[in-house]
This record gives sequence, structure tokens and C-alpha cells, in this order.
Amino acid sequence: MPKQNSRPMCNDGRRPTTLRVSRLARSETSPAGSAPPRFGAATRISPWARSTSAAPGVCGSLALAATLSELVLSGRVREHQEGARFGGMAKLAHLRVDRVLVFWRMNAGSDPAGFKAFEAEGWTRKAATYDRLTGRTTARLVEPLLDAAGVQSGSRLLDVACGPGRCAGAGAARGAVSLGVDAAEGMVAVARARYPEIEFRQADAERLPFADASFDAVVAGFVVNHLPRPEGALAEFVRVLRPGGRAAVTVWDRPERMRLLGVLAEAVERTEGVRDPGLPSGGPDAFRFADEAAFAALLSGAGLDAVQVRSIGFEERVADTGELWDGMLAGSVRTAAVIERQSKEVRRRIRAELEDVVAPYRSDDGITLPVSAKLASGRRP
Repeated sequence: MPKQNSRPMCNDGRRPTTLRVSRLARSETSPAGSAPPRFGAATRISPWARSTSAAPGVCGSLALAATLSELVLSGRVREHQEGARFGGMAKLAHLRVDRVLVFWRMNAGSDPAGFKAFEAEGWTRKAATYDRLTGRTTARLVEPLLDAAGVQSGSRLLDVACGPGRCAGAGAARGAVSLGVDAAEGMVAVARARYPEIEFRQADAERLPFADASFDAVVAGFVVNHLPRPEGALAEFVRVLRPGGRAAVTVWDRPERMRLLGVLAEAVERTEGVRDPGLPSGGPDAFRFADEAAFAALLSGAGLDAVQVRSIGFEERVADTGELWDGMLAGSVRTAAVIERQSKEVRRRIRAELEDVVAPYRSDDGITLPVSAKLASGRRP
């Protein structure tokens, strides 16, 4: 009896394409004199990597766009493929790269407004449960953010994507005059309830509702990796800063170093039968700015000088896999959607794989996972 193909089917009934990444050529957009990133045949690509734009009819000689998280910036890959060609717009390709499943929607266009609405609604739903795990992890970056932005008594502080309001609250504790904004109505409600003495508004980070030179400091914790147009957001941060004011921004490091995210991604990668979660197009590469040169260029390109980027590492402990699983689903949007939109059986298999992935981090005290983030800061001339 012939062996059946166990690879998942695409939406149109055809089998997914198999790619093997052999090397990444130098990008024409790479900084002068910089060495191109190196990737071998065993390059792993996260299922959270997404392309927001690609020419229709790709897949004879496939060019992966900048938003593929393992192929930062712009580059070319050689590939060896099997299976059918995929053409046309809005076709879903399940790409297996050395057993790693990538969800990549091949669109000639994108829908940043739709993606932002998806994120705002998702964070509103997760606002009440955010602190189970994600919130307590991000809280450890609050003081470094405020330090990098030079927040002190009397500073006019803007907390962009304030979430439950921790940065604004900690700034106020230093004597700053804080104001927080978030695109998610639910997060604004939580922040207002926790810090009734501080003003919080619902607002888009890419279109801030403030006059020029309104603030001495702007902080943005873990938001630029969620924005379709991060360059536009940084331009807004600079616009609302007074001359001499400072901005400070954080993003997560790559999954192989940010294991709190990485272990769940690996569990999904190991699981057969994971289907396209149907996330809206227009979303950014979540790990683009884990590259320090790209992160620094984001700030300097917006007009900030004296730009610095540094890594911050620590460990987060959870009691068991259940706390990790529940905490990540309760405190994320894109990550959670990949899992929540699977069948009950596939979710069970992902959870079982997670048990194996976290085994090296387990001890008698629970599970201790490395956390790594990048903090970038700069000054408006």
C-alpha cells in the first residue's frame, strides 16, 4: 500500500512547497561595509515570520521579503522545491524549511489597517489576563526604559502602547508628569483603573494626537515590533519630543535567545497538522529589530542622535508547563492566535511537544527560561 503524504494541505487542496535555504546573498540595502548574515542549510525559520508583500506567481525562483524573521532586511535565497507551483494573489503557502513550518501569505498588497484592528481587538480581549505572565516579564524592563529616556522629576513623559500603564505609573513615581496612550480600548481601561491620577487615551502610535515638542521623554515598550509602519511611529515620537528630549524603545530578542517565546514557537514547529491561522496581512516581522544595526537605523533614520542599543537579559520562572501555556495564551495576540485557531487535537499535540521543548529548562523549582530584549534610545537634536 503506498505511503500517504502527511504534509498539510494548502487552502486550494495542493501540497505545500518544500524549500531548503542554502545561503543568503548580500542585500543591496545592507549598510556599506557590513557583512551579510550567514545561514546554512539547516536554517530555521519561525512560523511567526510573515511576508506582507510579494510578487504574484512566486515560487519558481522565490525571493523572500524583508519581513521573514530569519532573513532580516532584504535578501535572496536559492531554493530546491518539490510539489506544485503557487501563483496569484492571496495564496497560502505552507513552507517547510528543514521541518520548520512557516505560514507565509503571498499577497501583492497588504492590509495594515486590518492588522492594526486585529491587534487592538486582541489586546483588548487580553487586557485583563496580560499580567499572568507577559506583563510580569515586561515589567522588568520598565525602569531601564525610564532610565534610557532620562525620566526624572518634572519630566513630561509620554508612554506609547502603555498597556496596563506600568511605565506611566513608574514615571509618575519619579515625579514625572505622565500620559499614556494605547490602541487597545481594554488596555486603556485597565491603566485608568490602576492609575486614576494619570491621563490615559486611546490613540494610534503612528498618528499621535499631540502637538510638536509636547514631551521631554517618550517610551515605547514592545510596540514597534507590532506596527505595520514602525518608521512612521518613530517619526511621531521625534515630532512630539522637545529638542534635547529622549526616546527609548524595547523589542524582544530572537526566539533562540528569548526562550520565553522560543519554546512555544518550537513546539508549534514540531507539531504536524498545524493549519494557517488566518491572520490578517499587513503585520510586521516580529523580530526585525532584534538585529541591533536595524534597530539603531530605525531611531537614527527618524532623526535621533547619540543612538545606543543594548541587550538586557534575565530569567523568568514558571511553576510548570501549565503556567507557561496559560500565561502565553493569556498575554499575547499573534502567538496565541496561531494556537487558538487550531483544532482541539492539534492544540493537544502542541502542548505535548511543549513538555519536551522545556525539558532542558526544568528543575525541582519549576521551569526557568532565559529572557532577552533589546533597548534602543536616542536624543532629539
